[in-house]
Amino acid sequence: MIVGNKISIIRLLKIIWFRLAMITMVVFLSVGPLVFFQISQFAIDRSIPLIFGTAIAILLGFRTNSAYERWWEARIIWGRILNDSLSLGRLMRDYSDPQLPESTAAVKQLCFRQSAWAYALDRQLKGLNLDDDLVRLLETDEFEAIKKSADPALDLLLNQSRLIRIAKANGMIDTYQCIAIQDLLTRLTAHMGGCHRIKGTNFPTHYSYFTEVFIWIFLLLLGLSLSSSHGIATNGIPFGYASIPAIILIGWVFFMVDGIAQYMQSPFENNRNVIPMKTLATKIEIEKKRLIDGQFDGCGARPAPQSQRHGKAGQTYDKDQRQRAGQYLPEQRRLQRPKYRAGCQPQLRGQAKPFRRDCLPALQQQPRDQRQIKEDVRQHHTVQSINGYRRQTKVR
Repeated sequence: MIVGNKISIIRLLKIIWFRLAMITMVVFLSVGPLVFFQISQFAIDRSIPLIFGTAIAILLGFRTNSAYERWWEARIIWGRILNDSLSLGRLMRDYSDPQLPESTAAVKQLCFRQSAWAYALDRQLKGLNLDDDLVRLLETDEFEAIKKSADPALDLLLNQSRLIRIAKANGMIDTYQCIAIQDLLTRLTAHMGGCHRIKGTNFPTHYSYFTEVFIWIFLLLLGLSLSSSHGIATNGIPFGYASIPAIILIGWVFFMVDGIAQYMQSPFENNRNVIPMKTLATKIEIEKKRLIDGQFDGCGARPAPQSQRHGKAGQTYDKDQRQRAGQYLPEQRRLQRPKYRAGCQPQLRGQAKPFRRDCLPALQQQPRDQRQIKEDVRQHHTVQSINGYRRQTKVR
């Protein structure tokens, strides 16, 4: 499959010219002598290539579907690589403290190394050496060590894991945050293994070889049936030399379908018809740089710490000031607050308003005897419910 919106005819001819020349030569050798010398002993009926061509078409359909499944699986894996790479940088940035220079340096190093990992995996799957341009994303010593490694992508992931362990040891992230980031690294390792599995598992050779052989046999039988007197047209005139372009066109269609399947069955080869891995790696690098610059938070601002929040007037309250202002409740008082408030219940007209503990300041403004009556009523209902429960227990 050619990646792009348009296909250049000149580039397409550069790819298929040899196959077209081979088809033309075989057709001329099979049709020319029969028509020129009027040889009818080798003529066959048209039903034979018809049945044979139908079987080849079904075989090509299964082959194309199998090749497309490999191509689509590779594309899904690289889509997950893109998502998990962005999530890795985002989690590390959100978990770290932006006020610490060590945390900022760790986030920057992790993002740059992850971008370098995507480029390294791309060139490794294509069978190419690492590009010297990766030195802009890695430190010089690390780049020289990775360049000499047999598996550069795996070594970069090991360096990422080592960076996470150092960040946890220095207190930049806690244990749960470390587990979450390590889980992303595990998934990236699984994606890399999936790419190597597709790269290392070749399509069955016999499937490709015999499909091509059957197409050549089909073209030969087609030439023997259309060019002879047995393969005449509806008006009683033999096709003769006119069958040559028709057979070439049919053979080109069959070989093009087979060629598309051959390109899709190897999605990591170094050509333009594979998964756009370098484009996806460039996308990862661009998003990582945006992540470092803080452009995902609107204007680059991060949320204020919990100890500094703005009030209604725009001023900043710390924990002590909010506690003195009555805006902060300790954990002990917060647990004593009732979960259900009767004041939130809709009141019907003429219905008495239920008792609320947070209405005690309003009750203090009433006379002494009225407050005492309401308090006695509340205690009476409480004691009566408890005694009723005890009596029901004794009866049972």
